[in-house]
Amino acid sequence: MAVSFAQQGSVDWAALVSGGGNLSVQLLQRISAAGIDPFTIVIGQTVCGRFLWRPDGRKRFDEALQRCRGLAGYRNALWFGFGVRHVASILTATDQGATCAALCACIAECYTSDYAAEVLMEMTKVSQPFETTPSLVQWRNLVNSCAGLVTNSTFGIRAETFMRLVGDWRLNSWQGRPGPWTGYRGAAHQREIAETLLGLAKLSKNVLSQMTVVGGADAGFIAAVADWLLGLDVEIRGGKENDTLFRNRGPEGEPQLLVIYEKDVANDSLQCVGQTYRLSDASQVIRREDGFPRDTVLSGRVPWDKALEYTFCKSFERLMDRGQALGNAIGSAARIYQGLFDGEGSPSEWLRGCRSYFPDSHGPAFVHFVLMRFPELESLRDSMTAAANIVNCAEAGKNFDAQMMIIADYCVCHSCCPSKVGLDHPSEQRPFCLVYLAHTVTVVSRALSGMITELRPMRSGLELMYQKVVGSNGNTPATARANILERNDSSTNNGILGTQEFLQRADIIFGGDRMSDSKGRDWISALADNGLCCFFDILIDPSFGAGRAAQVYVIGGRIEQYVLFRILPFPLGPLSES
Repeated sequence: MAVSFAQQGSVDWAALVSGGGNLSVQLLQRISAAGIDPFTIVIGQTVCGRFLWRPDGRKRFDEALQRCRGLAGYRNALWFGFGVRHVASILTATDQGATCAALCACIAECYTSDYAAEVLMEMTKVSQPFETTPSLVQWRNLVNSCAGLVTNSTFGIRAETFMRLVGDWRLNSWQGRPGPWTGYRGAAHQREIAETLLGLAKLSKNVLSQMTVVGGADAGFIAAVADWLLGLDVEIRGGKENDTLFRNRGPEGEPQLLVIYEKDVANDSLQCVGQTYRLSDASQVIRREDGFPRDTVLSGRVPWDKALEYTFCKSFERLMDRGQALGNAIGSAARIYQGLFDGEGSPSEWLRGCRSYFPDSHGPAFVHFVLMRFPELESLRDSMTAAANIVNCAEAGKNFDAQMMIIADYCVCHSCCPSKVGLDHPSEQRPFCLVYLAHTVTVVSRALSGMITELRPMRSGLELMYQKVVGSNGNTPATARANILERNDSSTNNGILGTQEFLQRADIIFGGDRMSDSKGRDWISALADNGLCCFFDILIDPSFGAGRAAQVYVIGGRIEQYVLFRILPFPLGPLSES
């Protein structure tokens, strides 16, 4: 069925289609197109109707809805993001439905859609003994329809800000790590999250006057929902002295919600108020039950001006201690990229791996882009600029390797210096390798130079990009100049269109690699799942030149009428002038 869209831009979520009988049919068609049974929406509204909004929380969600975008593409045959026919516009037409949509979106922002669906199913079981309840598939479809509604809001940043207060060194995204090391962020069981959220519902309606949540990063997520969405009075305590880390209403009086960061959730010496909910780390249990490591990754978003510090913590601070070397390395990489762009006597194997021919992906323009995207590196401007103007690509390569040696001598991690590992850091709190971290900053910056987005990166996404750099390394870090080059492992033979790796990187950075269809991405031009929509810019306007054709557009939402939809073009050879 052909659909015509009048314009691009913001969606008026308050606008409803007129017509009594026809409206009901249209609504059912839109709900059915999303794979949702109307009964699921009724149950969802009933369960979420237990929450009472405060005006400031409702305002934040309304502002988030106004920032949801929809883009028409391929001569109006496709609609990316949140179109005027999106099922979320049905939910947000009522207060109970808006609460349901907001809660689904907030959970899916920090957890996977599968995890969020199980939380909602557990909430249904705990809150009221319905004779018939929606299946997990139905809850997943509902979550996928609402996921992305708060992606371009401040909720993800608020959640990560609270979760960072726990003091975890890393997330639980290192899928190959053995055992439950301390210093890693875990995830509570879905039933515990469901029970705690229902406790918030009672708190919002004054059924409870006060409540306490004890746990790790999950407790920070609960605090974000209470503060950002429900507008409750929240206080967060933690540390050895149980100090106040955050209070949103000032120091006077007792908070409605008290969050205590304590991994020993059974600690009876904690001073709790009201009813207490304890969120224990169930990562190992979830992995055994579901066998899906991504369900144990709990992450919010980080602001661009502090993205590297908030993601890599003390390791980034140590890397900046060698800022001169880092600046020279990034500038040398910019010069290497310029040589690849110009075909400047570069090795053939390097040229085969180069796919980024965007205006900001090489030379001085790349330096400018890095500083614009990561203001934390501003102090390195002079060294980056000087290195970007090295006389030739070969000298830039030698300079890059030399700077990596300087950073490696300062890092002394297991990769850089195996004989010294463990002298400065306990094994359960291993820092990020500074050499790999320098590579990651470079690789992420170049990937971003080919993306168009208003979104902020996921902390888990940046950490996963670090893992991708580590996993692709074939040499010692200090001499692995090839780590900053693109690897062309696909069968793509088109000199203009980008490979599926561009979409994959967008999914990793802005979605934390949550796409459920992680395999078989050859020849994909667009991919949407878990509230994130990635597609090549050529689908918006096929008349774009080569520089725009392979750029990836990243927005919240999905491809209209499908929860997961992939566009698979036929393989193309080199394009002719026509």
